[in-house]
Amino acid sequence: MDWNSKITKKHIKEAEAVGLTLLGEGRNASYRTYRFNKCKHEQEITPVMVRINCFRCNQCLQIKLEKEAKAFGLTLIGEGRN
Repeated sequence: MDWNSKITKKHIKEAEAVGLTLLGEGRNASYRTYRFNKCKHEQEITPVMVRINCFRCNQCLQIKLEKEAKAFGLTLIGEGRN
């Protein structure tokens, strides 16, 4: 990843505008690795989803769902189908 390229600088600005920090490349050319500034979790997200602000922290969501289940005396055992 060329940190001085025009496109990378654009991705950095877009990330900062929505509370993320660009960390580097992702699993393929479509993804980048970001850190959520609020919770410090890291996640791969496409720059397009960052640009349109259409993402959430999957780790925080998992923690939230586990707490909600526990509050009702339930145990979350895995992901649902839909």
